[in-house]
Amino acid sequence: MKKSRTEANRKYYAANREKVLARIKTRRASDPERFRALEAAWRKANPEKCKEKQRRYRQKPESKVKAAAKQRARRAANPEAVRAAERAFYARAVVRRRAQRRVCYAKARLLDGKVYSPRFRVRLPEWAATGKRALDARSQWLAVNLSASQRAYARELAIERRAAR
Repeated sequence: MKKSRTEANRKYYAANREKVLARIKTRRASDPERFRALEAAWRKANPEKCKEKQRRYRQKPESKVKAAAKQRARRAANPEAVRAAERAFYARAVVRRRAQRRVCYAKARLLDGKVYSPRFRVRLPEWAATGKRALDARSQWLAVNLSASQRAYARELAIERRAAR
């Protein structure tokens, strides 16, 4: 019975693994750019195999431990950058959450058969990050700072709008 070529190659590799790896290492060191180009061409030609290889590597426990250690080291080396990134992330999350709440409120009002009108005077501006003083207490647009004529105008406008419904 004739042995297949791949089986013979496997046996040779198993018997001479150290020599084969050393030969590959010296060959790659002789012309690293050529081998980088060859690897890039292979990755471009075989994207599915490349994804599968990465997936298998990421499933290994030691790769997860290495990634976690690398992340911890990066965070420890740059605490200010990490804090700034977290503040920015949470500020964006607050803006997203506010927008979601507005949409939910509008839907609930409309499902109840009521009228929805956005309340811009109540809404915090989107650029206002959490924890900062975003509003000017002396602003003319706050209800507590309205003059008598502004209050009368707002009252008449509300009466007209209610009658129009």
